[in-house]
Amino acid sequence: MSLNSLYCLKICPVEGCNRFCKFCGGYSIWKTKEDRKYKFMDLELAEKMAFSFGNEYESKRISIGQFGEPLLHPNIFDIIQAFRSYGPSHMQTIFSNGLCLIENGADFICEIFAKGIDFLIIDTYTKGEEIRKVVKKSKIKMIDFYKDKPKSFPGFMYQKPGKEKVIVIVDDLGSKAGIDRRRGIVNSAGNSNPKILKKYGIFPIVNPIESKCVRPFREMIVCHDGAVPICCIDWKRDCLLGVFTNSISKIWNSKSFQAVRYLLYNKKRIFNPCYKCDFSGGNRRGFLKCPEEVDYGYLERMQKRSKYKSKYSVDPFWYDKGLNGITSFLRR
Repeated sequence: MSLNSLYCLKICPVEGCNRFCKFCGGYSIWKTKEDRKYKFMDLELAEKMAFSFGNEYESKRISIGQFGEPLLHPNIFDIIQAFRSYGPSHMQTIFSNGLCLIENGADFICEIFAKGIDFLIIDTYTKGEEIRKVVKKSKIKMIDFYKDKPKSFPGFMYQKPGKEKVIVIVDDLGSKAGIDRRRGIVNSAGNSNPKILKKYGIFPIVNPIESKCVRPFREMIVCHDGAVPICCIDWKRDCLLGVFTNSISKIWNSKSFQAVRYLLYNKKRIFNPCYKCDFSGGNRRGFLKCPEEVDYGYLERMQKRSKYKSKYSVDPFWYDKGLNGITSFLRR
């Protein structure tokens, strides 16, 4: 498998959450509890996506969650089952805050796994003890992230599907941010509440981080309505790379995806939302490969969308010079 190939498909069956964590990127689109309206992925869209991913890729990961609480979806069992039916070799994981488990009980948990989930990751922001009691009743293997300290997270989920069913309990990120380097608060590409982040010692970045980012090289996210933003923390869809209709691979190999990969490979976070993102870039950056074929028209579009276009004198043909012409572009 090429390290530049799609490794993880992230889907958002629900936009909206039954919690209101103020350090979450959802702050950018739901500033008050009154704004928090649920939007659900159409089951037909989910089934088309499952069919496409299952037929175009083998032995990948499916991550269900992202921009909302996935277990709120009225057809979540059908969505899980569709991805399992069309992708028997894929590893399926759900990320949840666990509140729905308290309401629905241990049988609900067992049904999630029966439909095809391999891992259930629960971020217990509140009611941790109540969630643990329900999990124990399900008799599914439980791992406490901070107490059991799994050697690899989420690396321990890389095993083959069906080998083991596991629930991972992760204590409130707000109270344990930074205790483990694998779990920390970021500014969600500038979408989190900056006033709240200051309480955690996180401040807005002045200049773009000069670093590669593995996300557009390794994963793709699809929102409840089929929209495909650049990554899982682009809450406001500042960089929309496509809309799913019938093919995952078509979007993944599109000119727009290649353009952002080209810029990020060359550590040029000049476009929105990457210019304001404090994410370090992830692991395996050294294994990334620069796209061989890039449409310069798309690169020029990215340049025009740049936050910094009005602050610098930029050579409009910098891309023809192997990015040398953009060196001064990031200097004040």
